This record gives sequence, C-alpha cells and structure tokens, in this order.
Amino acid sequence: MTGLGICSPLVAEAWALLKGIQFGLSKGFSKFDLETDSKEIKEGITGNNIKEVIAQNILRACKLELSKVEDWSISNILREQDRVADALAGTSKGLPRGLHILEIPPNNIGFLLDDDAYGLPAWRHAIV
Repeated sequence: MTGLGICSPLVAEAWALLKGIQFGLSKGFSKFDLETDSKEIKEGITGNNIKEVIAQNILRACKLELSKVEDWSISNILREQDRVADALAGTSKGLPRGLHILEIPPNNIGFLLDDDAYGLPAWRHAIV
C-alpha cells in the first residue's frame, strides 16, 4: 500500500494492518496470525483505546473485519525482526498508489527473508 500522504507512523501501521486483513479475507483466509512492532497497535486491537483518534477509528475497522474470521491472534515483535517490512516500505517509494502484489521478492530483501526463515537474530548497531 502506498500513497498515504503525511500521517503518523501509528496511523500508517493501522492502515497496513487493516489492508492486510482485508486482503487475507479476499483470499478466503479464516485464520490470522498478526505481528506488529507497535505496542499501541496491539493494545488498540485487543480492546484498549489509544490516544490517536484516526488510528483508533482504523483499528475499529480492523476489529470489525476480524469478527469475520474463525481465529486470530496478534503478537508484538521487536523492531529488529521487522526488517523485511521496512525494506519493502522503502521499495514502495515512487510506486503509484494502491496495493502491489509481488510474485517474487525484490533482490534487496532475499537475504532478509532467508535470515527470517532461519530465525537468525538481527542486532541493532549502537555506538558506545
């Protein structure tokens, strides 16, 4: 999904979650294992209200969509585990608005997918 314009990271995460759920439903999925690196998104989807009104409304739409599925769960992941999503977000710059389905992963994320499949940790670089 591209072309959100200027919004907070929380709103962007909420939109991505909603569009992902809608896409899964359109493909006939009945079970969802959702992952997010945003504690606020997880808390917002599991019942607690969040401060940002726009994100709150989007998360209400997520809950409505999730009421249509047989089973779902949501878990927090570390930002370091979100490297594939970050790389894909970077490749979306310059694309037209809308959903883009990739049949094969872009070259720049192949190694990230391999690391993810093997459960390899990704360490943050810090200057001490």
